[in-house]
Amino acid sequence: STIGKREKLTYDLIMKNKEQLLSFSEPVSFIFSHSALKEGWDNPNIFQICTLIETNDEFTKRQKIGRGLRLPVDIKGDRIHDAKVNVLTVIANESYEDFANGLQDEYSQAGYIGVSKPANVRDRVVVKFKKIFATDNKDFKTLWDKIKQKTVFNIAINTEQLIENTVAKINEEISFGRIAVVVNKAQIVIEADGRVKTIYQNKTIGESIETDIHIGNFVEKIARETGLTKNSVVEIFTKVSNFDLIFKNPEEYIRSVILIIEGCKNDMLVNEGLQYLPIKDAWKVELFEDFEGYKSSLIDFTKSDKTVYDYVLFDSEGERKFAENLELLDTVKLFAKLPHWFVIDTPLGGYNPDWAIVMNDADGQKLYLVRETKFIEDLNNLRPSEEKKIICGKKHFRAIGLDNFKVAQKEDLTDLR
Repeated sequence: STIGKREKLTYDLIMKNKEQLLSFSEPVSFIFSHSALKEGWDNPNIFQICTLIETNDEFTKRQKIGRGLRLPVDIKGDRIHDAKVNVLTVIANESYEDFANGLQDEYSQAGYIGVSKPANVRDRVVVKFKKIFATDNKDFKTLWDKIKQKTVFNIAINTEQLIENTVAKINEEISFGRIAVVVNKAQIVIEADGRVKTIYQNKTIGESIETDIHIGNFVEKIARETGLTKNSVVEIFTKVSNFDLIFKNPEEYIRSVILIIEGCKNDMLVNEGLQYLPIKDAWKVELFEDFEGYKSSLIDFTKSDKTVYDYVLFDSEGERKFAENLELLDTVKLFAKLPHWFVIDTPLGGYNPDWAIVMNDADGQKLYLVRETKFIEDLNNLRPSEEKKIICGKKHFRAIGLDNFKVAQKEDLTDLR
């Protein structure tokens, strides 16, 4: 039959005559419809990738995009190096900022970004701990006795207060119209050093979509994401004044509610609901040990009798000036950059304070200080996670009897005490 002959010709074209199928003279066109970006395919001529579904598998953006980042080949099989041809267009189901940030994060996790340039081996030094401080220096021994105690934290949250705070925030912060298609266009350039740069091009907002929307079991989703009980989630929705917005844009509404609950919960965890308690365990002075570093990130204090190491590691220009001024200030008797293993547990992760200092006050009395350094004008500009970890640090040190922990903002030490 005619249909049978046509099917045989199509089969032969696909399975036996691939060169003819791929030639420009062949009028038959085709698209990949099965795992075109997955393992086993080896097509360098991919110029557009559309990712409109959410995926939770381990096949990451980086791997998928890698299929489109290969140099294409021409009809002769030769690589094409023309930058105007070598453009990959990605249609993503998220804003270009989120997409670029997510891509950069995946490159970082894979080790392609953030690897510093090889340092000059001749600049490498062994930073030595001055063991005399551990055995003979009374100031250091007293300081360490005051700060070495470890703690654990307990959390207790008033659920009714959390619900009240959440309802107020939802009523205040959530406001939007119906779903509209928003298209952002941007050019993403991967630099030679692996950094991802986005160049914004334009934004198009379509008409609002008037349609019936399936909401699904949003109570269970929010409870699972936030750790609240379903009853608490239901109570929140019975008290909010803008619940009708969920029918206009359920995804955005639910996402906003989850973020607000998490924010209110973290605020309460760190402020009202967090208590630190001393335990018998402590950081041992034997943990201080020599380590290797590079002179470009070290200050030479080999001739100083104030530092516990012969070099001091610094993370910023502000820290470098801060440490140099500690050395110059007569009232400062000893200072140390707290080592990486001096980590306080917090609900938001580990927190490593910056400095431990011994100095004399105006009356000659010894002060034993722990200081975080943030060289900014306004502490309100700290990232929320930084601010909350500092609050946790204050509670930890207060629990072990050190009430003077605070943030130092001035490189010239004018706010040290």
